[in-house]
Amino acid sequence: MKYYEFETTKYPISHYLAKEDYLITRSEECFFIWNNLPAVVIGKNQVLATEVNLNYATEKGIKIYRRKSGGGAIYTDDGCFMYTFIVKKDSIENIYNEYLTKMCKALNSLGIKAQVGGRNDILVDGAKVSGTAICLKGKYAIFHGTMLYDANLDEMEKILTPSNDKLKSNGVKSIKSRVTNLAKYTNLSKYELMEAIQKRIGNIKGRIFESEEKVIEKMAEKYNDPAFIEGVTIPFTYKTTKRFPKGEITFMAKVSRKIMEEVKISGDFFETYDIAPLCNCFVDVKFERNAIEEVIDNLIISRYIYGVSNQEFKELFAELGEKKKVELHKTCLYENHLAHGAKIVEFGGFLMPLEYSGITPEHHAVRNNAGLFDCSHMGEIAISGRDTIPFLNYLLTSNIEKAPALQMTYGLLLYKNGCVVDDLMVYKINDTSCMLVVNASNTKKDYEYICDNKGNYNVTIKNQSAKCGQLALQGPKAIEYLRELTDYDLDELKYSHFDYFKINGDNFNVSRSGYTGSDGFEIYGEIEDIKDLFEKLASMGVTLCGLGCRDTLRFEAAMPLYGHEISDQITPLEAGLSFAVDFSKKDFIGMDALVKQKKQGLKRRLVGIELLERGIARGDYKLFVGEEEVGYVTTGYMIPETNNAYALGFVNLPYNKIGTEIEVQIRNRNVKAVVRDKKFLNKEYAR
Repeated sequence: MKYYEFETTKYPISHYLAKEDYLITRSEECFFIWNNLPAVVIGKNQVLATEVNLNYATEKGIKIYRRKSGGGAIYTDDGCFMYTFIVKKDSIENIYNEYLTKMCKALNSLGIKAQVGGRNDILVDGAKVSGTAICLKGKYAIFHGTMLYDANLDEMEKILTPSNDKLKSNGVKSIKSRVTNLAKYTNLSKYELMEAIQKRIGNIKGRIFESEEKVIEKMAEKYNDPAFIEGVTIPFTYKTTKRFPKGEITFMAKVSRKIMEEVKISGDFFETYDIAPLCNCFVDVKFERNAIEEVIDNLIISRYIYGVSNQEFKELFAELGEKKKVELHKTCLYENHLAHGAKIVEFGGFLMPLEYSGITPEHHAVRNNAGLFDCSHMGEIAISGRDTIPFLNYLLTSNIEKAPALQMTYGLLLYKNGCVVDDLMVYKINDTSCMLVVNASNTKKDYEYICDNKGNYNVTIKNQSAKCGQLALQGPKAIEYLRELTDYDLDELKYSHFDYFKINGDNFNVSRSGYTGSDGFEIYGEIEDIKDLFEKLASMGVTLCGLGCRDTLRFEAAMPLYGHEISDQITPLEAGLSFAVDFSKKDFIGMDALVKQKKQGLKRRLVGIELLERGIARGDYKLFVGEEEVGYVTTGYMIPETNNAYALGFVNLPYNKIGTEIEVQIRNRNVKAVVRDKKFLNKEYAR
């Protein structure tokens, strides 16, 4: 076999990955062995954040690369070396068997008792010394591996973060427990061992000319491209993962109106053919198990993914066939809604009114008069005890300590990666008692998250959602209606403040706040009192409003909605909510991730979008500049009683600048639009 000798300390790994790409174009079988600088290399389809401790890599200055073959992630330092075979295309099984055996024979001849492992690797004394990967390209294949000679295994364990399922499938508890170094089994130095292996594999020396080296340097630029290293992601609404004997597969889909509009398949599997056509087979398919399985039946999955059968691939979607029966809840006002002729829909696990008289007249009433909303589905979580304020300051992005008593504070719960668990309002009653008002669909999740992060803080946490009813009286004339029912001086209650007083003879907690962009009040009380107040206000002529206009109103006011402008895939900085993040605090959950994101610079931002042609930009519609996809819509509406079609959406930098011309893909056509500010409405708050 022909072999090549290269200067193996001069270039980064990207250069040698490019050498593989170049040598395969020569259509000849060959081999080369190479030394390398410390780095992490991940497979083509892997999700970077799930395989690598990115913070640790940055801290240690360890480079990350993505190769064009599938398979797992590897860590390599100056105690490792790599090797590459360019061979004629065959089945992946045959390539592994032939060339792993060839490497084992070379090691055996040097006194190292190596053998081929059951997971396409090389073992010594039952422990792994070499991991491998294969990339099929045309009539040839790249087979490459990493050999552990005297690697820092502690460092390897810190930087690689495989899932527990992956470790379990390998029968180990940690990476370190299943690997070893060749230095334990030979007196040869690393370079002596490399030279000895090369002599046993190759017998004809190949040559690369200087002009060819320049071509290789150009090819290496791809491997240094941050976009290639980070990999392709999509704003998915469905995600399922399963580990198979040959690797882990994750199927992600962006679903809109029960149709899969975009699909991404990732994992540590090996491709037997480009995975993109497989992903495309599921685009425009109905998001139902039967429809998905029908697509699979017309494919041979093993042609795309090594070692995975059609039946195994179907197991990814087993949960779709086991649709859990969800018990829908009713608010205390459910019977009242029916009595007033509301159109009922499911929202956040509750049966709620979508509209009474219609979205447009209800929207108009809130902007010009007053509207009444049932918000009893919202969650109320009480925090009390000596450490209430320190606990909430650690739990939330905002600074609760700075707020005076009887003031509301907007804040966010974050995961450690900086993405949003939920957004909420904190009602600070005093230094030892606060009430959190959270989104209905997230109440259970939020309560569990808060309890899980209690730590040693001396606090009591109670979910009081079932005991509390809530109304929102919104609009410029809301204060006039409320004045008729209370002796409290409402002019003294300013925006984002609250107090306790009687309305219609009953006791309530009332805040000057709302989710519409108009002046108004949110009213909390006992269930029977809330029912009485609802009917009293309705009898006074206040327009009853449903979720439909609540969404158009909050959109017009550019207020975020969980699952749209914020989610577990979005950070507050990307969503334009930095005003709710206090970096002057000592610490809060997710702070490190946000500090890092702020330092590195954002890659996308939430912007306002104005359509310049007819059409409505619905959630998840793609945004383009020319042929380049630059973002997606989160919410879009034709503002009621206007001809103005606006949207909110995430747009990649630098296309987020106001005035940038973009296009919205609406079904099968692109509609012209322009990036603008998010100020669709001048808010009318009582400051």
